[in-house]
Amino acid sequence: MPPGRANRSGWYLYNRAPNIESIISHQPLEYNRYLNKLVAWAWFNGLLTSRTRLYIKGNGIVDLPKLQEMVADVSHHFPLRLPAPTPKALYSPCEIRHLAIIVTWNMTRQRAFRNQVVHFDFRKLDVFSLARIKIAW
Repeated sequence: MPPGRANRSGWYLYNRAPNIESIISHQPLEYNRYLNKLVAWAWFNGLLTSRTRLYIKGNGIVDLPKLQEMVADVSHHFPLRLPAPTPKALYSPCEIRHLAIIVTWNMTRQRAFRNQVVHFDFRKLDVFSLARIKIAW
């Protein structure tokens, strides 16, 4: 939803046909300012499956192939069903089994890296170091 409308600016998830007549009188299942958070929420709540049909309406920032790629990445890297923790595990110190660092850049910064390969050296302490590329923040 673009700014200046009655609804909040951001992304809405509907379980309806992708037309105004079918969603006008229904509440969205979920809302988030960020598309990646909305995709993650849908995945971890079991709403995204191999049979899910995706539709996106926006101002050209994200197209359907990019959305499908994002969903595929989330589904391949994060298992949906994990074994239930044992009582011993619940009382033990927590361990991180899966971790994602998702960086959202605005379009200006994305254009700077279009058609470039950006290499990260994860052995360095600063995981946000962008190798030899300098960015003016």
